[in-house]
Amino acid sequence: MEPATFNDIWHRYLRNRDDHLLARVDQFRGAMGEQFALRFNFPFATALARIKYFMDPKPLPDPECVGQLARYWKRVFNTPKGKGTEEEFIRNYTEYILEN
Repeated sequence: MEPATFNDIWHRYLRNRDDHLLARVDQFRGAMGEQFALRFNFPFATALARIKYFMDPKPLPDPECVGQLARYWKRVFNTPKGKGTEEEFIRNYTEYILEN
């Protein structure tokens, strides 16, 4: 996750909510600094990535359809102007998720 994405989630989105989501996510971080935890604390990083998708008003795609997942990732997480491609997502998903 890029620093700008982290800052948007952590400092804008989570800090402006009334439902204590920030406190719950911060429990994953523990005593680590935010940027260190983002790189090395997988539960913390996963929670932040999931919140990035939660921030999108559209529903999650069918988890069984890799093409839908790739399109959703490209639109929400990588953005249309980002360097990542749907094809790259599908290749990585196939290699690291489906084959393991």
